[in-house]
This record gives sequence, C-alpha cells and structure tokens, in this order.
Amino acid sequence: MNQQRILMLGMTVLGFGLIFNFIFAGAWSPFAFILPLIFAVITLFSVLNRHESAAYFFMVLSAALMVGYWTTMNSWLILAGVPVLFLLLSMFKKPVREIDVDKDFTADEGERVPASQSHVVVPKQKWVILGDYKLKKQAFSISDELELNIVLGSATIDLSRAIIEADSMDIAVMNVLGDAKIKLPQEWSATVEINTLLGSVKALGHQEDGFIQRETMQVGHPDHAFGHFNLKITTVLGDVKIHQPKQK
Repeated sequence: MNQQRILMLGMTVLGFGLIFNFIFAGAWSPFAFILPLIFAVITLFSVLNRHESAAYFFMVLSAALMVGYWTTMNSWLILAGVPVLFLLLSMFKKPVREIDVDKDFTADEGERVPASQSHVVVPKQKWVILGDYKLKKQAFSISDELELNIVLGSATIDLSRAIIEADSMDIAVMNVLGDAKIKLPQEWSATVEINTLLGSVKALGHQEDGFIQRETMQVGHPDHAFGHFNLKITTVLGDVKIHQPKQK
C-alpha cells in the first residue's frame, strides 16, 4: 500500500472519529472535537499538497487527542508529547562538524569543497519543532530533494552555500505557525508553487496572502541556468520568504 493510500485511509478514520466525538462529546469540546478538527483540516491540506511527513504528524496529533479524551491521559500531555516524539525521531542523525566557509576557506577553495570532507550533511527530511535551524555560513551538502517541516519554529537556509549533488532539486516546505527564509543562488532558475492557508509567502518579489491561495511562478529558464529548483511552499498561519540576489 503506497503512502497516499495510507494517508487517505487515515483521513477516513479521522473523519469517523470526528463524527463519533461530535455526537458523544459535543461540538464545543476543545480536546475531543475542536482541536482534532483543526489538525484534521491541516492534515487534509498536507495530503492534498503531498507533504506526507506533515500529514502524518497532524494525523497522529488529531487521532491521539480524540482517543485520549476517552482515557485518563491528560490532553495537554498529548499536545506536548506528540511534537516531542517527532522531534526525537528527527534527531536520530549522525552528528557532523560544522565549518564556516568564510573563515575556513578562501573564495576559490570554498567553491571546491568536496562532499567527502567534514561538513554539514542535510538530510532529505528535516523537522523543526519549537526550535531554530540555520544554514547560513557553514558549508553543507544536500541531495536532489529536501522536505522541510516547521512547526512553531524558524528555519533559515542559504542555498548559495550548498554543495548540491544534482543539477535539479526539489524542495518542499511545510510551515505551520513558523517562519522560513530561503536564499537561492543567483545562477539557478526556479519554479515556485505556493499554497497558503491563512499564511503569508513572499517569494522572489511576489507577495501571497489570504485564506486559501494557490500560485505558481517561474524565475529564469532552466536551459540558461546552472541548475533548477522546484519549490513547493505550503504555509498555515506562518510566514515564508524566498529571496534570490539579482545577477550583477
């Protein structure tokens, strides 16, 4: 069974759970219905925009609250425990030493740092929960895809410092009540898809706000660039800024 089918099955279970709690716990119960409904809506929004990790996170949070209401478990403990659990799972990565490109290398050397040397290796999937994540001056290598999930946190990534292993890269950002800033290299083109649910996205000089907004924009041409970014930005009550310096 593929990921999308699992997620849709989970959404079906959430739907029945919400109906059950609506009938037997009441529509005004914050932990039995209101919060699970909000998290279920965010889950659906994540599924539709193919942010699978974020969908699983909010699905588990919604289901845990609905089930926890009928047990002796404290609902506040569930609200705190599920994010901590996902945060701990995301931390099971081998630590690496960070280096500063500006301090440790000359300009020419910094561009030639091979991926085999000691530097930050960015995983394909990164969670930022109640924290701050920055990749600004240090050298880091990254593969052809990145899924960044931000929940009540902030992330700043300068891709002009990255050692990118491919000439095309897919970046998916799911931002919930957080702040994300991404800087793109000058020589790369980009296709940016913006999905906004009560959030704000400022991408390459374009501002997108509103209740439910969807926009796609193209910057540069892949045939005339060193590489191409495919960015999918989904924000819920959060702010995302994407910047690319103009070529001189």
